[in-house]
Amino acid sequence: MRDVKTIVDFSELLKIDEDLNETKKQILNWLKNYLPYTEKILKELNVNGFTKYPSIIDEYYKYLREFNVVEEEKHELIKIRILTILRLLNEFYENKHDLYIDSYESILNIKAKAFRNMLYMSSKAQSINKLDREQLRKQDIIMFHLTIYKDTIEGVLNKLLSPIIFILECESNNTPIEIIESRYFSEKYFDRRNRNRNFKNIERDFNILFEDTNTSLRNAEAHFDFSIDEKNEMITYKTGNRNSPMVSQSSFDDLKREINVLSEVARQIGIAYEIFWYEHANEFNNIFPETNFDEKYIALRQALLRNRFVLRGFKYSEGSLNLYFNYDEELETTSELIPLLRQSINFLSLGDDYEEEVNTINLIVNEFVTLTIELCVVRELENDLTKESFELFVNSVLANIKTY
Repeated sequence: MRDVKTIVDFSELLKIDEDLNETKKQILNWLKNYLPYTEKILKELNVNGFTKYPSIIDEYYKYLREFNVVEEEKHELIKIRILTILRLLNEFYENKHDLYIDSYESILNIKAKAFRNMLYMSSKAQSINKLDREQLRKQDIIMFHLTIYKDTIEGVLNKLLSPIIFILECESNNTPIEIIESRYFSEKYFDRRNRNRNFKNIERDFNILFEDTNTSLRNAEAHFDFSIDEKNEMITYKTGNRNSPMVSQSSFDDLKREINVLSEVARQIGIAYEIFWYEHANEFNNIFPETNFDEKYIALRQALLRNRFVLRGFKYSEGSLNLYFNYDEELETTSELIPLLRQSINFLSLGDDYEEEVNTINLIVNEFVTLTIELCVVRELENDLTKESFELFVNSVLANIKTY
C-alpha cells in the first residue's frame, strides 16, 4: 500500500504560472545545457509543444530539487555527471545500435525496478516523518536510516549502475546485462574490492560517479553485526574479514551523510536516463516506459492540467484506488466533472498496472465530491466505445455522486 506525495505541487505552481508558459521556457533552457544530446527533444517541444511528453515537467522539477538539496559547490558536478552519462548512452546507442535495441527491454526493466524502489523509499520516509518523533526511540529512528541506507545501495543505486557497466564492458566482454545485474554492488562500484580484473567498475572506469562510501555499515545492517548507542547516537559494527574482524563506529550524522551522497548519485543517474529516453523516444519501436503505473500516473496528472484539475496524490485501500484532485474553481454543475470521466480508459490502465488488485477507482475532488468508477464497467465501455455508450456511462457515474 502506498500513499505518496508527488514531487511537483501543481496547485501552487499554477498560482504563479497559470498557463505553465514560464515553466516550459525554463525546461527548454534546461535541456539546452545538454546539447547535442537533447537536440531531438528540443525540436519536438519547440514544434509540437509539451502535449506528447507532459511528464518532462516532473523530470525538470526532480532536477531543480537536486540542486536545492546539495551544496552549491556541487552544482557544476551534477551537470558534468549528467552530461557524461548522456555521452556514454548516446555513443553506445549510435555505435552499437543493434545491441542496444536487443537489450533495451532488459535495460528498461532494470531501470523501472530502481525507480519503483526509489518511490517505495520515498513512501517509507514520508510515513516515518508523519509519526510523532517524541513517541519514537532514537534507536528506532537510527534503525530506519540503516534500512534506507541498505535499500539505497541495493535497491536503487546497484540497479542503476547495471546499464552503465554493461555499456563499459560491451567493447571487450559483451557480457549480457542480466549477468551484470546479478553482480554485487561492490563488484560494480569499487576497484579495490573487485578481484576480477575483467569486470568494469565505477571507481576505475567511470570515476565521475564515484563517491567513497562505507559499505561496512550496509553489511552490518544486513548481517545484524551492529549495536546502537541511543544516548550518544553512535553505531558500532564489525569491519574486516570474518577471521580477523575489527570494530568500527559511525555517528548518526555520518550515516545520514552517507545516505545523502549515494541518493544524490542515484538521482543524477536517473535524471540522465530520463533525458536520454526523451531524446530517443520516437526511435524505440513503441517500447515506452509508460508500461508502469508511475509513468502513467505522471502523464495522466499532467494531461488533466489543461482542465484545471490537479491530481495531487493517491492511496490504495482494499481493492479501491483513491485519486485526490484539486479543482481551482468552485464546482457549480456536475458537467464540470466530465473532463475527468473522459480519462476513464486511462484510469482503467492505471488500475491494471497497480501492484495490487484494483476493482474501483474513486475520484475525490476538493475533498468534497467523490466519483466512483467500476473498472469492470470501463472494460465493457472500452469494447464498445461510441458517443452514445460514453454518454450512458457518464450519466450513470454522475447519478451516483457522493458529496460530503
